[in-house]
Amino acid sequence: MDLLEKYVVLGTGVTGSGDGEEAIYFTGGLCSSAVAAVETIDSGGTRTYAIDPGRPFFVVGIHGPGQVRLLDANGQVLPDRTGEPLAFNIGD
Repeated sequence: MDLLEKYVVLGTGVTGSGDGEEAIYFTGGLCSSAVAAVETIDSGGTRTYAIDPGRPFFVVGIHGPGQVRLLDANGQVLPDRTGEPLAFNIGD
């Protein structure tokens, strides 16, 4: 089995910076064909970014603590290889 299909996303990790009052975090990854969109939830609200099947990667920014979720074509959070929702808490 292809590693990308097995793990759904190969992530870049998280990086960020802040000034004591506000922080911005960035993360990204290479997606399997199962990922149709990436959703971010942070202090600015919820945003959804479609994944172009011809360019299956993403880089997103999170303002303050938030969450990144990987969605299927029906807008549902994809499961990881253990069956848990594929969502990442950032800046906790």
